[in-house]
Amino acid sequence: MIQIRLPQHLRDLANISGELTLEISGELTLAAIVSTIEVEFPMLRGTILNPTTQSRRAFIRFFADGQDISNVPINESLKEYIRHATPRIDILGAIAGG
Repeated sequence: MIQIRLPQHLRDLANISGELTLEISGELTLAAIVSTIEVEFPMLRGTILNPTTQSRRAFIRFFADGQDISNVPINESLKEYIRHATPRIDILGAIAGG
């Protein structure tokens, strides 16, 4: 099991209140996490990863147990970044402006 925290605008889009708790099958990777989210909440398809390039959308950041993993390749195992028995992945929407 893994806990996922989504930014408010994605929770609103999917009508989610609070954190998600999901079962990820296979290796724990960003690709597996996003794929599971998109299966459970089809309205979120393409909002986290670009569906054509499978790269992280601009202004989306990933954190595993508080550590920034935004630049980790999406198919790389996240084992070395997980510190807890039930890991938490935060998907945050960055803010830009001046």
